[in-house]
Amino acid sequence: MKAKLTTALLVISGSVIGYSIAVEAGATGWAILHEMLMGAGVGLCFDVALTHKEYGMFLGSVIALLVSVSVDITAGSPLDLRDKLTFMLLGSFVGWGYRWGRAYWIPVLVGGFIGGMFGFWLGFNRSHWFGQICLLPGFLNAGLTFVNFSILGMGICSLYLKSFGWRYMERRLQER
Repeated sequence: MKAKLTTALLVISGSVIGYSIAVEAGATGWAILHEMLMGAGVGLCFDVALTHKEYGMFLGSVIALLVSVSVDITAGSPLDLRDKLTFMLLGSFVGWGYRWGRAYWIPVLVGGFIGGMFGFWLGFNRSHWFGQICLLPGFLNAGLTFVNFSILGMGICSLYLKSFGWRYMERRLQER
């Protein structure tokens, strides 16, 4: 019962934090719901990290937050917290399997590189918002979009490995 209460408190507090970030930023409708869901996801990931002693999730979350903030600062935007919960959630997914070693990190980094290359291509062909600044297509936009999409690619690849590839990973660990 205590574990369910802790999970509920972390999810609700993450959702409230997401709601407050969205309202403070002036978001409406779906944007508020998006931030609340991302906050609830971060709260759930923190609960998983605490209950299963997966402390790499904290580390991945903090690193993704720092990378996202540095990308916005490099673009010239003032600090805007709207998409930071999304990057924290993706960073939690990336840090989830840190203890699997090389068998985990090679596919995750390859997924990040593929996502980053797609982002680089998009950065040369479309304008993108970084915080409160919209950058036109060019090298700076392509480089910053590469970083954002590489985090997205690593998060998706990590989720795939945790959902479907865990048998393969465990077999690789037993072969060592």
